[in-house]
Amino acid sequence: MNKKEKKIHLIIAWILLILIAILLFPDKNIALQAERPHLGQLSSRTIVAPFKFEVPKTEQEIQNEKARAAEKVNAIFEFNSDETTRLLRELEQYLKKLEQYGKMQAVISTSKDDGSDPSMQAKVQETSRIYDQLKQRLSITAIKPLSTNSVARDSLMSVFYQMMQKGVSNTLLAKTETEVSLFCNNYNIKNVKSLIYNKPFISLIKENEENTIDISEVQPMQRRIDEAFSQLQRAFSVEQGLQSAFYEALYVFTSPNIFYLEKETEARKLNASNKVTLIKGMVPRGMEIVTQGAPITKEILEKIDALQMAQQSEENAKKLTAPY
Repeated sequence: MNKKEKKIHLIIAWILLILIAILLFPDKNIALQAERPHLGQLSSRTIVAPFKFEVPKTEQEIQNEKARAAEKVNAIFEFNSDETTRLLRELEQYLKKLEQYGKMQAVISTSKDDGSDPSMQAKVQETSRIYDQLKQRLSITAIKPLSTNSVARDSLMSVFYQMMQKGVSNTLLAKTETEVSLFCNNYNIKNVKSLIYNKPFISLIKENEENTIDISEVQPMQRRIDEAFSQLQRAFSVEQGLQSAFYEALYVFTSPNIFYLEKETEARKLNASNKVTLIKGMVPRGMEIVTQGAPITKEILEKIDALQMAQQSEENAKKLTAPY
């Protein structure tokens, strides 16, 4: 046998030796992959955790849990005290001007002055000036009955105050788009700011304090005005002129003082979803994953797969740190 043939035989011998070694002493990961059982079959051997490892959740499980966590977050609304004060003061000042106009008008109408009294002329001019200011907000038909009836003015202010304390939302909470459309049709408006919302509660921030309240306590302007008008209508049931004036005044002076905090709500949803853990649990070293002959359940298979990934990661880490 010449040198060339000896060299070939030596190479073949080494190859056979390596193959025998692989068959007799397989890599842990290769062995585990080769023996990976299937769901429902009986385990051919007992598997014990050789070290501590994590069992990760599937991508679908993670996404589902993130969605559920975000869904648990209530919509956040804020009661704006400054806006409430501004709206109340605005109506109060207007009603005082109405009262002043009514009194001056009464004096002028009962006066017997023929136009020669300078003081009366000044009073007429002042009354005219106030009237011009008043009609910038309300119609003539609304100004007249309200300017002559102090009880009506006090009632309007009282009901308006109650309404603003309840809160007027800038957002309609509705379960469906159909509900939003019905709302718009009912009030003859083209659109309304709305939020499709199926939870029973919202979170309301008022005076730096946050509370959970029923969604029925958060109503848009149109519904709040209807509630307030119904109160005034019952109190002045026989005075059509005043009823019309009330309705007009409510629509002119009412604005939202409760605002939906969309960015804050979305930030809280994101924070809640980010808190979802990516692992189901931890398998400690020495824990029996499955006993020989036991059926392979979904939970067992997940642990076996997790062990395989952990072993692969461990081997990869060793290769990276191994000296060349």
